[in-house]
Amino acid sequence: MDGEFLATLERCRDGDVRAQQALSTLVYDDLKAIARRHLRRNRWINTLDTTSLLHESYLRLANAAALSAESRAHLLNLVSCAMRHVVCDHARRRLRQSQRPADAPDADKTLLEQARNITALDDALQDLARIQPRQARVVECRFFTGLSLSETALALNISERTVERDWSDARRWLASQLEAA
Repeated sequence: MDGEFLATLERCRDGDVRAQQALSTLVYDDLKAIARRHLRRNRWINTLDTTSLLHESYLRLANAAALSAESRAHLLNLVSCAMRHVVCDHARRRLRQSQRPADAPDADKTLLEQARNITALDDALQDLARIQPRQARVVECRFFTGLSLSETALALNISERTVERDWSDARRWLASQLEAA
């Protein structure tokens, strides 16, 4: 499958429009699964469905991601990062719009708390990216994209042992930041 992906990717880089469509077909099911994962973690979003999240994310990237991707795992991670940004943008918009009084229904309070949590995680991940960029990319691959250790190593061109170490260190650092927040 990766051989077909890489050959199609190369044809995309050469400007083959049909190859761009074929590339989308090759990764579409994986991208839908990633979109479902993002939405499962963010049930407070009731204005996006899986297909909408996937399409909005893919449009943000256009073909730049496909042209810069080095592997299937790398492309999946690029699109997953765009999905995370779409979800966080929705959360921030929801928080700005909700100047709810203290007597708001519990369901609304819960939804707002979930939106706050995702924005806090995004802020912490951005802070981590400034001080330990590779660890932040490992978190994106493992947590948001759902890549395995070996897929993450391939996507980031590092060893599996480095992925394990960065994953452990990043989780510990993020937990301390979120606890402090």
